[in-house]
Amino acid sequence: MPIIIKCHSCGFVLYEGNQVKSIDDVLRQWGFRCPCCLSTLDAIPKKFSVEALVNIKRYLDIYNHFYWKVRKKEKKGKVYCTECGKEIQMHEIYIAKDINKIWCLKCLKNRLTSTELEILKDVVRDKYGVNLETLLKP
Repeated sequence: MPIIIKCHSCGFVLYEGNQVKSIDDVLRQWGFRCPCCLSTLDAIPKKFSVEALVNIKRYLDIYNHFYWKVRKKEKKGKVYCTECGKEIQMHEIYIAKDINKIWCLKCLKNRLTSTELEILKDVVRDKYGVNLETLLKP
């Protein structure tokens, strides 16, 4: 899940990422001053919000969407990526939105947000036991 740490005065994003970092470490990186408005940053949060439940629901919605769309090419017929035109080879993983929209993983990677890409990695790992990073290397 993404973590976002913002300046309490102007809303400048001090940290955004999936790794858990202490607020103190993030503020130390900026010298305990916001680079945008120069206000002093305190390690004690002025405002705190958690959106985990909404994000978990969104995660599960995207996960289930991808889970049913992820396919592995079998022997039947030829399948081509609608983006690059490359033929999907046997036992290669691809995403099929419908009969007219098919993407190889490399083309799909360019179309997804970082969150969707993380979820797709989870789906491919869970469904096929394959690390998506190794499939996406040139």
